[in-house]
Amino acid sequence: MSEEQRATLAPALFILADNDPISDGSLQYEEALLQNGVKSEVKKYAGAIHGFIEENNPEYEKLSSKQSKSPEQEAISREAENCIKGFLTEVLGGSGKT
Repeated sequence: MSEEQRATLAPALFILADNDPISDGSLQYEEALLQNGVKSEVKKYAGAIHGFIEENNPEYEKLSSKQSKSPEQEAISREAENCIKGFLTEVLGGSGKT
């Protein structure tokens, strides 16, 4: 990877559900970022299902006929949302522009 390419890569946070088949690609990309000096972080949530964050949105119930939301999934989702907020605050230097 060239210096120019490295300069255009943004820091990345990967929020991954447990046993999600697309997680492997995220882990490979995260490794490439780290090898090129780009800040990245992985947070994998045990017991989470694919799309677990979206299930907390009120619109989700209207979009999906499959209901898998549970109190446990909601708690995991809230934790992930806080992780995202913390990462953005750190990356943006605490500017509050989230």
